[in-house]
Amino acid sequence: NDDAIRTLLREKMELIAENSAVIAEPSEADLQAYYDSHTREFGGGATVTFSQIMLDPGRRGAAVEGDAAALLAQLRAPGDAVDPSTLGDPPELAADYADLPQEQVESMFGPEFAQSLAALEPGQWAGPIVSPMGVHLVRLGEWGQVAPQPLDEVRDVVREEWHMARLQEARDE
Repeated sequence: NDDAIRTLLREKMELIAENSAVIAEPSEADLQAYYDSHTREFGGGATVTFSQIMLDPGRRGAAVEGDAAALLAQLRAPGDAVDPSTLGDPPELAADYADLPQEQVESMFGPEFAQSLAALEPGQWAGPIVSPMGVHLVRLGEWGQVAPQPLDEVRDVVREEWHMARLQEARDE
């Protein structure tokens, strides 16, 4: 019942499993199947272009929601075009993003923000959308798709990751 002994025993069993596992070289079909199921790891995936105006709840307090609604009405009003760069609080982040990978949007703004972007109509200011940074008004540009690197260019990396996955399976067994 000693935790240190259990840890040592587990590590020894994992080492034995790794060393006794006979992992043959992957076939072309194995590499292709692994590559196809992990394309995001090789540069593929959705990208998004958008503009944002951030309002800082720390500066605005309880008025942040009302300020966001007023700014949104101003942005949507017909007639004189408003320069979005003059609105909002000094941002910690850029005002415009072009072809930003979806994973990066999630890491910068949070998964809820990324999900909210997916529901927006392109070309229209919308919001408020809350993120850990603050409250945002967003104008969606467009969604794009980046093709993953061709298998021929990343074959060695795919082979290495395939081997690591097989070793993990042996450890898990």
